[in-house]
This record gives sequence, structure tokens and C-alpha cells, in this order.
Amino acid sequence: MDFALIIIGIFALCFRQAHIAFVVYYALATNYFYFDRYGISSFLFPHNISDSAFLMFFIIALYGIARNKRYKYELLGKIFPVVFLFGVSIIILLFVDLMHEGDILSAIKTSRHWIVLFAAYFVLPLFSPDEYYNVIKWMLYATVFVSCLILSDYFIGTTFKGSHTVAVIDTQGNFQRRGAHPAAYASFYLLYLVAYMSKGQSDWKRWTVCIVLMMTIFLSLTRSMIITQILSIIAIVVMVNRSNTFKLVQTLSVCLVGMMFVPVLFPALGDRLSGSVDEVVQYVATGEKARKGDGTMAFRLDHLKERFDYVASNNRTLIFGIGNITEKEFPNIFRIGLFDRNRGRTTQLDTGDIAWSILILRLGVIGVIAFCLYWLYALKIFALSSEIIGKVSFVYLLSLIPLSICSTFVASGYNWVFVMMLLCLARFQTNLK
Repeated sequence: MDFALIIIGIFALCFRQAHIAFVVYYALATNYFYFDRYGISSFLFPHNISDSAFLMFFIIALYGIARNKRYKYELLGKIFPVVFLFGVSIIILLFVDLMHEGDILSAIKTSRHWIVLFAAYFVLPLFSPDEYYNVIKWMLYATVFVSCLILSDYFIGTTFKGSHTVAVIDTQGNFQRRGAHPAAYASFYLLYLVAYMSKGQSDWKRWTVCIVLMMTIFLSLTRSMIITQILSIIAIVVMVNRSNTFKLVQTLSVCLVGMMFVPVLFPALGDRLSGSVDEVVQYVATGEKARKGDGTMAFRLDHLKERFDYVASNNRTLIFGIGNITEKEFPNIFRIGLFDRNRGRTTQLDTGDIAWSILILRLGVIGVIAFCLYWLYALKIFALSSEIIGKVSFVYLLSLIPLSICSTFVASGYNWVFVMMLLCLARFQTNLK
């Protein structure tokens, strides 16, 4: 399917529909907006779907260069210092890895998503604000479509992919049914729609889309994600209505009343939320390792601690990370993680639970600091924006901080290209109606 999407993207560029090509890129970068939870394609030869995203971005870049147009984006220009710093840190990490007998092919394979992020700074100005507006619009359509398929899997029992209703909850890597998994950008679009609806631009279509997106988030039963989403909705409502007290109180009242029904509609969610605080407090108080049957938060904390202790045991790995070694080549060191049935051992480097385990392993202290500076600087720029898209982007980026402990979304450079695109749009609010 990934090659079919690439062909669609190429045809779209031939007909000057660059926004379709960008949607194809984001679909491939997120494994079809998280519709495919495994991210593996066996067409022609086994490969990651995200590999095709790298190819699609390269094709988009060539198209942008060939048409010889360039647009000035003020906010994108402001972020260049930290993008440059992060790019330099990645180059240093690659150089150090190669100096210690690293494999050039493995280096390119494991770091290409960061290379795309760095290249995006130079590629995105080749396209117009109107094209990015169309990307936002078509990605909303795709997100809603995928969300509907995921809900169909959950409620009706269809098996379009058969992988949306399972989740790992213990250190042995055992799978248990938990619930639906939200589409990749469901959180962003929920905030985007709520922001406009709170300003009076609401109709039955927007309400329906919000309900669909919210259901996939609540049905995931992921406590960190749900709590973060609720707080984010409150934050965006406050930010866009600070000058209208009546509208602010009215919108917040609707949100709070709606949230009161959540434990009634989703009783399993109420049970999970009630035990979350006790779980973290017990872990902090006792320092005990996560065991089978323990909560996912303890598992994630243990997962991160084990990886950090490993890189901290050596000055080189602490500063520069473990390099670009692949999962197959890495020795069996870590005990906590998912069970890799193909190799008969605990998954060593990859995880679907916590981004910081991947970041500290791959980037080391120097890379993580540069990455956090990029994140914080983007937050600062969006915080100064007076437009709705800037405020939504600020709250969305802020929400990714707690979400980084329950997903690996932020650990992929492919996904941060979306943030750069939002920087391009923040100064063109008149197009976002």
C-alpha cells in the first residue's frame, strides 16, 4: 500500500497538487496515521512504512526545487538557530559513531528521520501558505476517516488491520485488549476544532467530528493521554476566549458537564483513572520494579530508568548515545520491554510506550539537550502568536510533553515536520477560516 500511495503522490505533483503529496508523506511517516500499528510492509521486500516517507519527502523536495519558487515565512526563520544547533548535534553523533566502527548504512537508516527534519527547514519555504492550508484540511479528512475505521474495529468487530484494540501493560510484553488507538493527529485536530467552536463557529459537522476524535482518545483508556487532552481542551478554550468572559464560562461549562458523563459512558476508564495516582506514589515511595500485573506508568518509569542507567555507565554513551546500531545487532542487555517473538528476547531499542527511552539511547545528553531546545523554542514562538492557529499549536506542543511518556510520537523527526509547517501557517491566519 505504501508504494501505491507514493505513486498517488507523484501523480499529484504532476498535476500541481502538492498538498496531496504532503498528505501522502504524513500518512507514510505515521504508518497511515497509526492505522497500521506494526508499520511493516512486505511489498516487493520487507521494509518499514516510514522508509517510504523518506522517499516521498525526497520527491517533494525535488519538485519544490524544480518549480523554482520561494516564500518567506517569518516564524520559520526565527527557529533557524535551534534547527541548526540540532542538525550539528546529529552530525556530531554520526561522526562519533562512525569513528567507533559504526556502519554508515546503519547510521543513515536510524537517523534519516532527523535528517528529514533538518532538511524540512529548507524545503518547506518552497511551497505556498495556501498549499499548507490544503494540507491541514485534507489531513483532517484523513484523520476522521481513519478514526472511523478504528471505531468500527472496536464497536462492530471489523478487522481492517486487527491491531487497534490491543496494548502492552506489563514488563513481560504480554498483550491485553484495552481499547481503540487514536489516529496520529487526532489530538491536534480536536484542539483545532474546539478553538473555532468556542469562538462561535460551531455546527453539527464540527460537533460530530469532535465526538469521533474524542471517542478514540477516551477508548484508548490511556490515562496520561486522556488527562492531557482534557487539560489541553480547557487551556485552548481559555486562551482563545480571554477577552470574552461570557463565552469562556459558557464553553467551559459545556466541557465540564460533558466530562461528568465520561465515567458513566466509559466505566473502565473511571477505574483506570482512580488507580493512577496511587500507582505513581507507590512507585516513588518504594522504588520497586514494575512486575507483571503492575500498572503501565511503573513499567514506563522502569523502562526509562534501565535505559538511562545503561548509557550513564559510560561517558561516551552518556554524551553521544549508543550510536546507530540496529535492533538486530544490539546485544541482549535490557530486561524491561516488549517481548520480541521473532528474536525470542526482550525488545532492546524500540518501544511504543515512552519516547525518552529512545531519545536518551540514540541521542545521548548532547542530542537530547539540542532536541529540547528546539522544542522549547518552538513553544516560545507559538506562545507569542496572537492567531488561533498559533495558540492551538502552542497548546498542542505543550501537550506533547506529558504524552511523550506514553507514546513515541515525539521521538520521530518525521512528525516534527508537521510542527514546522504550522510555523509557516501561523502568520497567515486569514487563510484559516
